[in-house]
Amino acid sequence: MTASNGADALEKLTRNAFDICLMDVQMPTMDGLECTRRLRAWEAGKATSLVVGLSANAEPQDRFAAEEAGMDDFLGKPIRLVTLEELLLRHLDPAPRDEDDADSPGRKRPRLADDALKPSLPEA
Repeated sequence: MTASNGADALEKLTRNAFDICLMDVQMPTMDGLECTRRLRAWEAGKATSLVVGLSANAEPQDRFAAEEAGMDDFLGKPIRLVTLEELLLRHLDPAPRDEDDADSPGRKRPRLADDALKPSLPEA
């Protein structure tokens, strides 16, 4: 699913359950940082989505701003497939949690098959 701006992204993120959100930091109407802040406030006490900030600005202060906004990780553009794969494998649990387990609040993470992240397209 795509969003045309940060306000659109926030609406979609709060109406649907997503495991992962690749959030552009620079968007019209509401930037990705503000969208993430509002998403995290809305998620308080609920399972959270993995939010990965994306930006062509990849200086240390940009990464820090993404972290401060509540993003789980950050990638500078352009993104290599292998880099995205490593990030997802680093963040996703190897096995899903029981949805009814009240003692494990937070992100409910899906299980990834070994080849789930290997598309038929060649790496750039």
